[in-house]
Amino acid sequence: MASLSAEIQSALDNIKEKYGLAELSIGSITFSLFSFSGKITGTVQEHHHFAETYALEEAKYFALQSGLPEDILKQKFVSNGKSHTIIRIETRNPKYPIITHCDEDRKNYKFTVQIIKEILSRNDLG
Repeated sequence: MASLSAEIQSALDNIKEKYGLAELSIGSITFSLFSFSGKITGTVQEHHHFAETYALEEAKYFALQSGLPEDILKQKFVSNGKSHTIIRIETRNPKYPIITHCDEDRKNYKFTVQIIKEILSRNDLG
């Protein structure tokens, strides 16, 4: 049934292009004996731009409130010998709100504010 999912996504890609949408995709499809269902999600370009701007402003505000640099997003640092880049702030996760991407293993990691403060202060000294 993977071919059905791929064909549906291909049709959605055509619709996305036709209407200039930022995103249009189908999630996982569940099948029963005589039917199937899946959830289609989409966003318009304006929403995509708004979401990026909102995330950037939210990160700046969070950083200032937490005693971190205002330009916290895209900051790079080394932790346990691996290079990380801060990619987003998840304010709904108060314990581990800072999400990074590791260049070496291509995984995302969660950090506390305090750990990031300590790492950034060490990087400033070096």
